[in-house]
Amino acid sequence: MNGVELEFETELDELWMDIDVQKTQTIIFNLIFNAIKFTPRGGWIRVFLYQVDQSLKVEVEDNGTGVPPGDVHRVFERFYQAEGGRSVGGSGIGLTLSRELARLIGGDLSYKYRENKGALFCLEMPVEELELSSTFIPVEGVGHPEYMVDRSLEGSDDRDLVLVVEDQKDIRSYLKMCLQDKYRVQLAEDGKLGLDYALEHIPDIVISDVMMPRMDGLELCDRLKNDQRTSHIPLILLTAKADLGSRLEGLKQGA
Repeated sequence: MNGVELEFETELDELWMDIDVQKTQTIIFNLIFNAIKFTPRGGWIRVFLYQVDQSLKVEVEDNGTGVPPGDVHRVFERFYQAEGGRSVGGSGIGLTLSRELARLIGGDLSYKYRENKGALFCLEMPVEELELSSTFIPVEGVGHPEYMVDRSLEGSDDRDLVLVVEDQKDIRSYLKMCLQDKYRVQLAEDGKLGLDYALEHIPDIVISDVMMPRMDGLELCDRLKNDQRTSHIPLILLTAKADLGSRLEGLKQGA
């Protein structure tokens, strides 16, 4: 894997417990992806699973650069990115999201500092029956996945419907987590899928990234504002481009 050896170890023959599969997969994927960023080619990543009393623990360890001592307290800070990682992308919210998800399922995520050694993260989950959340179901399209449909939103829920259009999975998940207590939230992974969903379901508001494949946020905004069915929908653009020209461009499109 990118010149890095991935090892899995466990002392358990089997363990029966209820888990929220989607949240657990997201947490572990983020931990492994983070380890890959900071582990040099030829290095290793170790995933160790074990049980302590009524807790399941998953440790993700690497022999990479680790976190500088002065930044340990910032590991789970939103948008924090340590120096020294390889250029493999990332938004700086993966660890923040992972700890929030761990706490949502009754567990926690911690970082263990070890001087002159790589990073070691520990996910702890209770071995018990959990209250599972609704699951997003991909609706298969022709050659490309369609927008994500949350079946739990179909019914008598009268909260406003927010459509989040964002191509980075961790940011989509983070925005959903921030909004889902007060709004119904649907997700689309690019502007084309967002446009298709908006024309079919007419959300109350659209929150969109600007830089996306197939159709960017500016074109999505223009298409929605120039269609009688959706011209009334308020649209918020999220972008790292904070200069005056970029803001004016978004305002011209009706955002």
